[in-house]
Formats: sequence, C-alpha cells, structure tokens
Amino acid sequence: MEFSSTVIGIVCIILFFVPIYLLSRSGAGKRKQRLSALLAFSEKNGLRLSAKEAWNDCAIGIDDASKQVVYVKNAEEDHREVLIDLKDVARCNINNISREVKTSAGHQRVIEQIELQFFPKKGEMTPVSVQFYDGKKQMQLSDELQLAEKWAGLVKQALA
Repeated sequence: MEFSSTVIGIVCIILFFVPIYLLSRSGAGKRKQRLSALLAFSEKNGLRLSAKEAWNDCAIGIDDASKQVVYVKNAEEDHREVLIDLKDVARCNINNISREVKTSAGHQRVIEQIELQFFPKKGEMTPVSVQFYDGKKQMQLSDELQLAEKWAGLVKQALA
C-alpha cells in the first residue's frame, strides 16, 4: 500500500509540473523569436543595440552610439517595424490611456492602452507611437507600464 501511494504521488506531481514546464519553454521560445526579429531588423539598418527587451508580441531596442530606437511588433494581425532617429526627436512621453469604472467600492481606473510617444523637433511632423499594451488584445496588464517607464528613461538619457 505504501509503495502504490508513493507511485501515485509521484505521478500526480509529474502531471502537475509537466504543463508548467512546457508553457515556460514555449514562452522562452517566443521571446527568443521576438528578439531575433528585432536583432535582424537592427542589423539590416546597421545598428548595434546597447539595450533590448521583449514582451508579449513586441520588442524594443536602442543603439546609444547612433541614437536610434528600433521597435518590432509581430502580432498575427499587426506586423510593424519602426526605426526612430532620436536626432530628430524633441521629447519622449508615456501615453497612458485609461478610463474610470464605477465599482461597488467606488471608482477604479482601468488602463486601456500604454504607448511610448516620440515627438519630432519639427512641429509639422506627427508623433510616432510604439505600443506597449493594448487592453483590447491582452486580457491582463503585467509589467508593461514599468517597461514603458524604463524605456522612456533610456530614451530621455539618449536625448540629453
């Protein structure tokens, strides 16, 4: 009886951890794909990224030497590759689009979209936005706001 209980316990533990392990490997593989797409795009433009990051279906990087930012989004319905020359950028801000929702505990703010906006030095040009979070496509906000703040800081350092 003790041996069969041990075997059943080990089988249950394996059945519990195998899906977690497979999901973890799948996520790491997708992250590598996004980073390789970012690196391919940056190499095509002659850039050497000093910092890079990937999340959800996006990746961003910066080349401090040439003062350029690259952004790649590889969603099924939306594929974007953006190259931003910081020499032409006056400032960079986070655009946090949110709305108020009435709940039983009062009002709660719900974030719908987070973007990093690059405003050009020439006023007649339109700002360039790169998306960090879209509430219509992603169910839950995770680290996107912190990532946007981090990258806004990196860009502001490069602009200084």
